[in-house]
Amino acid sequence: MLSTKVIGSTASERRLLLRMLHPKEHLSLGPWDQGPWREIVRGRATQQELSPSDCNTNFNASVLNEVDSNNDPISRWCKSGTRSTDAFCILCNCTISCAQHGAAAVKRHAGMKKHIGAAARHRDKDGNLLPPKLVQGTLDFFNRVC
Repeated sequence: MLSTKVIGSTASERRLLLRMLHPKEHLSLGPWDQGPWREIVRGRATQQELSPSDCNTNFNASVLNEVDSNNDPISRWCKSGTRSTDAFCILCNCTISCAQHGAAAVKRHAGMKKHIGAAARHRDKDGNLLPPKLVQGTLDFFNRVC
């Protein structure tokens, strides 16, 4: 058996990581389940065993129902991105990766200086956040005459 150092902040996270590393074994964490321990020695994970796709978090649409740190509804400025792991801020016109931190990445983006400035430019005189006025340009490659 190889030895692994698995770091997780809660017992459930440690169990999940160990199951990913050793799916066919019955895992008992023993005293680590009850104590404030953060490290478990079990077997060393190689990069092939724990690929980045195993750790990706998809964009969760339920975050759109929440309010950010600026007291704005997240649904006013955020939508799902082009990839399943991304969100898109329509105020900043930038992609937010939820792959590592999930909904926390969206909430953290709301506190950034760039986002706060962009939100200030889209407020009415009462301080309410307005959706940006988008104008979609179209190109007509055919010179049609009616």
